Amino acid sequence: MVLTNPEIDSILNEIEANFGEAYLNKDVQKLLEFYHPQALIVQRGGDSAYGHNEIKKYLKECFKEVDRFGAFDRTRVSVTTNGEFLIKEGIIECIKKGKSKKYGALSIFKRMDDGSYKYYRDDSDKKPYQFTEQKSVNLTSSFPLNHADIERILKEIEAKFYEAYTNKDINKILDFYHSDALITARGDDSAYGKDLKYYFKECFKEIDRFGSTEQVKISATIDGEYIIREAIVEGIKNGQSKKYDSFNMFKRIADGSYQFYRDDSDQNPIGYTGPSVSEMEEKVTTKAFVNMVVDSVVDKLLS
Repeated sequence: MVLTNPEIDSILNEIEANFGEAYLNKDVQKLLEFYHPQALIVQRGGDSAYGHNEIKKYLKECFKEVDRFGAFDRTRVSVTTNGEFLIKEGIIECIKKGKSKKYGALSIFKRMDDGSYKYYRDDSDKKPYQFTEQKSVNLTSSFPLNHADIERILKEIEAKFYEAYTNKDINKILDFYHSDALITARGDDSAYGKDLKYYFKECFKEIDRFGSTEQVKISATIDGEYIIREAIVEGIKNGQSKKYDSFNMFKRIADGSYQFYRDDSDQNPIGYTGPSVSEMEEKVTTKAFVNMVVDSVVDKLLS
């Protein structure tokens, strides 16, 4: 069942009001209830938090920077034809000690089994938005895509992208990415806009080429503006294959073609059971601190 504009507005208004109240009360546990278990929060070009454990830490840090949230000026809202994903783009107001700053933001909500929606992907600018008046864009069904259309578009992008990647042609690779594209290693750093060029230079060191892509789930918004794909991507290095869980969002541009708009994947391959990157970073930090203390004690004993 396709959601109507009033239904979408009602869902988003309720989420924003309840989330804002929980944030104002600094109720971390309540706030976590608004996030999907595999939710990802990203500061564009900066760090990210993946899953409830990391998001909990992120929110505690956020309390230091933002007292409360003001209005969210939605410049675009859309929904996939199967109703699984809701998308909103716009400007979010953050207030600290009475002073207001506005940031560009995008949120993707995923429908749960009980019919409710939770934050699934949530990213925003690092620097305040230079505000200019924008008109909200209403939903339209003027460019619907069926399943066959989506598969054809994705296969064409895949084939050409993988060829450019195998040839290490960075300029050609960048042609597949929107000017405001965001790539994120879940729970770690992200690359935004111009930074993508440096990201791929590092990526070449880790992956020689891409193999098969298993499309777990694909859908498009009713206006055809976005295509969403959840998939398992095969990366190959020195003949060794590893598979990674990934989420992609493609945006339609002026000529009717689609470019990567949001692109995130697990840092560790499927089947990996070792510590997460954040856990390893904590161990490194703890080890460094212990070493510093030991060195200090030794210095005092020797002096």
